[in-house]
Amino acid sequence: MHMSFICNIQYFKTENTLKMPEEKIEIINIRLPDKIISMLDSLVDEGLFNSRSEAVREFSREYIEEES
Repeated sequence: MHMSFICNIQYFKTENTLKMPEEKIEIINIRLPDKIISMLDSLVDEGLFNSRSEAVREFSREYIEEES
């Protein structure tokens, strides 16, 4: 499975991520290569996301919506 971590950055700059409805959030642990961590950190540093977790949630949500 391939997931692009560069998903319409202009959208994120203008909308500053989607608001999540109040829902139970389960905590999971994942392992990612250093290169992907660096990319996530760059997105957080640029202010596109508040955290790595927020970025991963948004990319996961977008991927699932596109594949549905």
